[in-house]
Amino acid sequence: PNQVEIIDESQGLSDNRIHSFFKDRQGYIWIGTANGLNRYDGRSFRIYSPANKMDYLSSEFINSITEDSKGNLWIATRGGLNILDARRDSVTIYKPGSNSASQDATVIPSAWIWDVDIAGDGSVWLAPDARDLASFDPVTKTFSYYPWMKFAREQVPQRSNPYFSIRKIIPKSDTEWWLGTNVGLYSFNRATEQFTYYGGENGGDVWLLEYDASAGRVYFAQEAGNLYSFSVPENKIRVWTKNQLNVLAASGFADASLAGGFLIPMKQTILRFSEGEEDPDVILLNNVFEDADQFNNATQIFTDDQHIRWIGTDNGILKLDPKLNLFHFVRAHPDRSEWRI
Repeated sequence: PNQVEIIDESQGLSDNRIHSFFKDRQGYIWIGTANGLNRYDGRSFRIYSPANKMDYLSSEFINSITEDSKGNLWIATRGGLNILDARRDSVTIYKPGSNSASQDATVIPSAWIWDVDIAGDGSVWLAPDARDLASFDPVTKTFSYYPWMKFAREQVPQRSNPYFSIRKIIPKSDTEWWLGTNVGLYSFNRATEQFTYYGGENGGDVWLLEYDASAGRVYFAQEAGNLYSFSVPENKIRVWTKNQLNVLAASGFADASLAGGFLIPMKQTILRFSEGEEDPDVILLNNVFEDADQFNNATQIFTDDQHIRWIGTDNGILKLDPKLNLFHFVRAHPDRSEWRI
């Protein structure tokens, strides 16, 4: 196993339930949690939340973080879209009014924003809960809508549950996005304004969406424990069920250094996809680091520009610096191991 250093809550992380990571152009690591946004400089944390008048956000539940060309952070939360100008210590908040369901161009479609991405032209693309795909023009301050829900209902007419929602949005190309939803994998082409459906509608909410652009392969994981992979060159989808992944985990020992390959966190395991291999290596958390029983639900892996891997769990952050081969564990509430996302 890799060496482990446990750092207790005196380090100041606001919550151990990790939802997102982002590294800004100044070098700060931003950590989205279930109870606040944390700016980490390698030594200490600055926390943004509704409880902090000086460092205020509209919601403590942070879903996603990204940065625009001016250095502003766009933060998707359960209580609105927040635009943080950290240089001026100011925040702009977009929350819906009573007519948000009407898709008014002047009103954000939902307070609950699952994900946010910024295109090269500066337009902001949003995954609002139980609404159509939306974009926002920061210049005109207007929203545009694209009829994903109608398209999705046509793809899965057998579905009786009326809840349809986009959960994840990541770039596919300069003009396309992958959409991870509770009814499978889709993509959207803004040039043609066309959606494409790929499958995977039966596994529940998507909590992970990753694109390996070099291999032309997109991965999405569902709450049922399934992992899907869609190969763009082959135009083929593949699924590994939870039981199949368990069989792979028991079939042999995998190198646990986390070096090389494309890594996918799957809660109690980490999958490594290597070039030329159809099935992943399934790496048990027990083999990655000692005292793995302290950790639950590895759901985030972020690799920064220094090749440092930040692994988010329900019990804190594992930081792996390949030069040191050392994990750092940041834990906020060691007595709250019963929490789950």
